[in-house]
Amino acid sequence: MPVKRRQSDNFHGPAAAARSPRRRWRIDPRLLVWLLIGANVLLLLGILASPRGIQGFLRNRAEVAELESKLQRLSASNRKQFEEIQRIKEDPRAQEQLIKSQLGWTRANETVIEFRAPADSSENQ
Repeated sequence: MPVKRRQSDNFHGPAAAARSPRRRWRIDPRLLVWLLIGANVLLLLGILASPRGIQGFLRNRAEVAELESKLQRLSASNRKQFEEIQRIKEDPRAQEQLIKSQLGWTRANETVIEFRAPADSSENQ
């Protein structure tokens, strides 16, 4: 059995027009597609041409690679220095060698012999 609809249930009838005095805007689907394509083209141009777009991304990526390599070099240097400090802390011979080379100290029975480079003839004249 078919269901009878009241006129107020019909959104396209005269009662709906009387209830809703504002006009509904209908955009042509082809126009909407072209507007969206145009917006996408503008966004793509903005991404490609902007200094914060692809160019900035590539520049930042190169900077990150450079900083990572610098970090690796500094980590290796830090590790070597730490190992040298540990060796000096634990090894009395390393301590003695450091004292002799840095401070010029000697033991009571040692003799220090210094060799000097020959003077250039250009410096004497």
